[in-house]
Amino acid sequence: MKRLFSIHLLILLVALAALSFSTARSARADTPNAASIPVVFVPGIGGTRLADAENVEYWTAAGYTGHDLLTLYPSQLHPTLYPTNAITQATFLGIHIPSEDWQTYGPVFAFFASQGFVQYNTYQNPSYQTSAGCDLTQAPNHPNLFVFAYDWRISNAQNATLLADYIACVQKFYPNTNVNIVAHSMGGLVARRYIIDHLGTHHVNAFISVGSPFLGASKVVWVEETGEYVFFVWASTLLNVVGSFNGASELLNSQAWYDIGGLPALVENGQDLNGNGKTNEQFSYPMLVSYMDTAKGKEGFLPGTQNQTFHSYSNGGNNQDDWRNDTTGVKYFHIVGEGLVPDTINQVVAASLWNCLKNYSICDLSTWMYPKYTQGDQTVPLLSSSRIGNLNLNAPNATVYECQAFGANNQNVDHTGMLSNPVVQNLLVGYLAQANGGAVVDPPPSLACGQGQNSLAAPQGSEDKYHQVVIHGAKEIEITDGTADQFPDTVSRFDGGRDGSAFVFGTGKAYTLTFRATNTPLYLEWTYRDAQGVTRAVRYRDVALPPNALARINLSDGLVSPLAYDSDNDDTVDTSVAASANLKGADARDTRPPKIKVLSKTVGAKKHITLSVKERGSGLAVLVYSLDGKHFQPYTAPFSVDASVKTIYAIADDNAGNRSRAVKFRVK
Repeated sequence: MKRLFSIHLLILLVALAALSFSTARSARADTPNAASIPVVFVPGIGGTRLADAENVEYWTAAGYTGHDLLTLYPSQLHPTLYPTNAITQATFLGIHIPSEDWQTYGPVFAFFASQGFVQYNTYQNPSYQTSAGCDLTQAPNHPNLFVFAYDWRISNAQNATLLADYIACVQKFYPNTNVNIVAHSMGGLVARRYIIDHLGTHHVNAFISVGSPFLGASKVVWVEETGEYVFFVWASTLLNVVGSFNGASELLNSQAWYDIGGLPALVENGQDLNGNGKTNEQFSYPMLVSYMDTAKGKEGFLPGTQNQTFHSYSNGGNNQDDWRNDTTGVKYFHIVGEGLVPDTINQVVAASLWNCLKNYSICDLSTWMYPKYTQGDQTVPLLSSSRIGNLNLNAPNATVYECQAFGANNQNVDHTGMLSNPVVQNLLVGYLAQANGGAVVDPPPSLACGQGQNSLAAPQGSEDKYHQVVIHGAKEIEITDGTADQFPDTVSRFDGGRDGSAFVFGTGKAYTLTFRATNTPLYLEWTYRDAQGVTRAVRYRDVALPPNALARINLSDGLVSPLAYDSDNDDTVDTSVAASANLKGADARDTRPPKIKVLSKTVGAKKHITLSVKERGSGLAVLVYSLDGKHFQPYTAPFSVDASVKTIYAIADDNAGNRSRAVKFRVK
């Protein structure tokens, strides 16, 4: 009897607390502000800590070596992991690195706390995010910020179902009250799926996204191909596990990306990735789906089909990607980041590179991957986060705000750094207050957002000026600008994979690029762009440096020093190398390689071979051919071969340093 009385007393206390909270909330709702309606925060991919039942951390676990256990492939050992909480501190080997917290959710949660938000405590226990496990004893604390920790490896559709259960918990605190959703990155895809899965019962007043890749991100194609993502996870590890992450597969570029003008996310430039005998294809969306399924799919995981199924989903005319006919009644606000220079992966190029030594007498073929870039937040292309291109796929009532970088790689527009940006933080609470019935927000100029302040204190920058470097056959690459940083903020991008790297530099500084040579001949291309377009270009081809030799090149606005390297192994550069091409003005804009045509004519028992070249730019520099694909000789006139020769190879260079693809002609 005593126990029964205690249970009844507890129920009464909880009910009174909830009533008190509801009354207090109703009183606050008389004057709309950001905190007058509860907020559900949905992190992005990788933004939630994953741990096992003993609370041993497997993600992020930076500095440890157990990331291969994140796999979800049935044949591979993997513990059962649970989402515990959103990541709020940057750590390495368990040591807190406060200077890097801007890349976590700690700063935005601290800002919400300063604005009157009280976070619901899940005690790192996922059951507290359910209707059944909802901890109503916290009602006297009036929690109004509910952070949704989720396992970002699984499908966003599955996590949308879990989000529904969490919002049912929030409704126990706030009966008959809607919520506002703030979502970062992939969290926006989770939130959208939740809303359209629960038409009429979603209980969402407003949805604010920050840097959400609604139509996918080509960086995921890069990760699938190279394994390059974050410094503390081995590329080989990520290549082994990422195909089992359905959440990541749903971040591949979708059909809608192509529909509104997005470039093909994967391009062949000399490699035959899909094995169809062609080496120069731009992958359409169906081709991307097929390739990802065939090349990356295993053990029941099909990344391409997973992406297609998720993004083609529709319910009651409300689509995952196309919101033009949205009938959900939700108020939409989208904050997107735009770098001052093209610093976000737009395409992944599967290239082949012929290296020719000894005056073209010996040529070897190597393959590599390199990225091309577009405007975005260094992770998500602007086209995907804004959904404004050839079509505007946003809901009719949507507000889209661009936070534009004031300087290259400014962390204020970084994919995660935006949430640490004071302008974005204030805009979040402004949009929340507006959605709750307050005054319409007049956002600051886009470039003020990039500065991290609400007014412009310096002249506007220009996205028309930047450097770009593409390099192959180099290792241990470092870039400095006179500061202590190995990769300063003005270096907008660094990606390395399969021996290929590409960089975008901001202007206004002098840079030093150093590296060590590999056994592969060096290819290096530097281009400089100003308001008139590309006005300088320097290319080095077929540079056979001593293996492991230190090399250096200095770059500044419109200027480049000769490449120099260490010839005597004392780690001091002492020998210069002449560029293959050093171009200015219109000549620097010549990027089209020569095109080779091969004709074969039977003359008696032999084949008569004629080579011709189409070159519209700087003019032909050299044309060589080979009968074995390795040993080449200059082409000066038509020649004859006997029946034993089955294949003719040919390569051409123009005077701008552009090299053709190697023609491989079958003699019939």
